[in-house]
Amino acid sequence: MFSFIPNTPLIGGGLPHRVLRNLLQRYEPIMYLQPGQVPTVVISSPIIAQEIFKTHDRAFANRPQFNFLVQRWSSPLVEFDKMRSAFGKICKERNEFITLLKEVLVFAGGFDVADLFPSWKLLHNISGVKSRLVKAHQKIDAIMENIINEPIENKAAGKKGNGEFGDEDSVDVFLRVKENAELQFPITNEHTKAVISDIFIAGTQTSSTTIIWALSELTMNPNVMAKAQSEVRQVFKGKKNYGEEDIEKLTYLKLVIKETLRPHTPVPLIGPRECREKTNIDGHTIPYKARVLVNAWALARDLKS
Repeated sequence: MFSFIPNTPLIGGGLPHRVLRNLLQRYEPIMYLQPGQVPTVVISSPIIAQEIFKTHDRAFANRPQFNFLVQRWSSPLVEFDKMRSAFGKICKERNEFITLLKEVLVFAGGFDVADLFPSWKLLHNISGVKSRLVKAHQKIDAIMENIINEPIENKAAGKKGNGEFGDEDSVDVFLRVKENAELQFPITNEHTKAVISDIFIAGTQTSSTTIIWALSELTMNPNVMAKAQSEVRQVFKGKKNYGEEDIEKLTYLKLVIKETLRPHTPVPLIGPRECREKTNIDGHTIPYKARVLVNAWALARDLKS
């Protein structure tokens, strides 16, 4: 019998990351909850979070080959200095693709009670979130399939790529890595679509949210804004072009961004990650198949770190 009544009300009285941090005042920085049928472990300590993300990262990685894949692909992407756009300058279905990604982000950031009871199929049908996600995924998959096939067809026809800053965009680079068989396992279009989707989804809402909060904080703190503006003017004074070395000189602006991320964490709850094997963390046993959430919002307010 799962502990539905004593656990579920704990997360129903406000924003989850705030409620979980309040529980930290009464309990340990590693808490075990079971809302519904899903055993959940919540981490609210920087030291314990380091064990999850670094020391025992393999035990909490949902996709065992994903890190290796990104690591191998990131090298040619970084070295290829002319590659700046993901799909090139021309993308016929760009607007629809962006709309669908925003739709997925809304679903991903929302709460669906059916997630707490995965075996209750009727609940999934009632909520409708799963079916809408499946439809959005199918549309995104079809668009990305066309995007991947386009450079292949262009190459067969002897046409050049349509990268905005060069003849190659990131899809071309991925296809080149695949064609040259640089990895230890075969690469399919599904791998390419998964990596590119992660690049878009992970870098869209987080960046825009941080910018909005940074501008809001600067507006409320005119002295800080004046100092940041002065630094920018001094670093870029008289320059028509600038590079990474100039960005590195914006030390005060970097501090502004870091301080913005502290109270306004764009992703307050990191996860969920699924434990792939029974693991000992800080003297506690994390059971197999347990979901692990890291409260990044609480980490930023940890007085001990």
